[in-house]
Amino acid sequence: MNVFMLLSKPWSYGGCETHVFSLITGLRDRGHEVVICFEGKKKQPQLDGVGATQYPLRFRTPNPFALRKTREQLRNIVRDHAIDVIHAHTRTGCFWGSRLNNEFGVPYTVTLHCLWSRLYSRVMQPFLPETMISVSLGIQDYFHQTYHVPRERIVIIHNGVDTARLQKESKPKSRDDERVRLAYISRLNEDKGNLAITLLKAMEELFVSIPISLSIAGDGCKFEDVKTVAQRLNERCGQECVTMLGRCGDIPRLLQDVDIVIGTGRAAAEAMAAGKPVVAIASEEKFMGLVTPRNARAMHERNFAGSGKRLSAETFVNELLPVLRNPAYREALGSFSARFAVDVMSNDRMVEKVLSLYETLIADGKSGANPRYPT
Repeated sequence: MNVFMLLSKPWSYGGCETHVFSLITGLRDRGHEVVICFEGKKKQPQLDGVGATQYPLRFRTPNPFALRKTREQLRNIVRDHAIDVIHAHTRTGCFWGSRLNNEFGVPYTVTLHCLWSRLYSRVMQPFLPETMISVSLGIQDYFHQTYHVPRERIVIIHNGVDTARLQKESKPKSRDDERVRLAYISRLNEDKGNLAITLLKAMEELFVSIPISLSIAGDGCKFEDVKTVAQRLNERCGQECVTMLGRCGDIPRLLQDVDIVIGTGRAAAEAMAAGKPVVAIASEEKFMGLVTPRNARAMHERNFAGSGKRLSAETFVNELLPVLRNPAYREALGSFSARFAVDVMSNDRMVEKVLSLYETLIADGKSGANPRYPT
C-alpha cells in the first residue's frame, strides 16, 4: 500500500509529529510505502531514517503562484507514487486531501489531533472526509458539537507509543542527590505557556518544603515569559530549582532523569510507557490529576486532556504530596504506568487500527477504490 501523509506544517517535536513518525515507522515495518509532505525547505534526517519519501513544500504562503506550484507538486506525487490512500493530519492538509480526492478519486481521511477553531466550522464542511480519526473522546465530542459531524463518522484511534523502546531507553540513571525530579513536557504556546507559569507559582510552596526540582521541556511563543518566572523563582529559592530545557527531541533521554511527569496527550502516554507516574493537566481549567489504576482508562479515553477541576496552588500541592513523600507509592505507580502502556497504548495496536481503516476506505470505494492518474 502506498500512503500519502499530508502535514502542511513545519516538522517539529510536538505530539502531532511524534504521532506521524510512529505511524510511519509502523507502516514501514509492515512493508508499506510512505510519502510525506510538510511545510519547509529541508528534508528531515529523522524521516530519512525510517525510509519515508519526503517532499518539503510551501503551504503557508499568501502567494497564489506559490500555491499553484504546490498544487502541481501534490498532483505529481499522487501520480508518480501511485498513491492508494491520503492521510491528512492538519486542517490545511485536510483541504488539500479533499482537492486531490476530487481530482483523482483517491480515498482520504484526516486525524484530528487538536481542536480546530470554531471560525472554520462552516468553511471546512465541504472538505471533510467521510471518515475521520480522533485521538480522543474529547476531540470527537468537540467536532460533533462544533463541526456537526455525526459521531459514527469519527473513529477514535488513540495515540500509540513504542513501549519497548521507551522502557529500554528511559531506564533511570544513578544519582547522587535525593531530590525528586519532575518534568513538565509541552509546547509553550499561549495556553500551555500560561499553564507553565501557573504551575511554577503553584509549586513555589513545594520547593521550599521538599527537596525537588522541575525541568520544563518545550518551546514556543511563551518560552521567554516562562523563563523569566522560572529565574525569579530560582532567585527566591536560592538555588536552581527550575531548569528550562527548550525544545527537546529526545524524550527517552529526558525521562532517564525524571521521577514524575506533568503533561497531557502524547507526553503523558510516553511517560507512562517509560514507567513514570503522571500528573495529567491540559489547561488551568482542566486539571485531571494523578493517573492511578482507578482513573487511568477514563483519562486515556480523553488523551489525558479531558475535563477536570480548575488548577489552584492548593489542589496541585495536595495532588502531588502523596507521591512526593512516599517512594514506594511512586514506584508502584510507575510500575502500573508501564503495564498500562503495554496493554492499552502500544504503537502496534494503533498502526493496526489505522491500517484496517485504510483497507476499509479502499474496499468500500467511498472515495474511489481504484484511483485514476490522469496526465
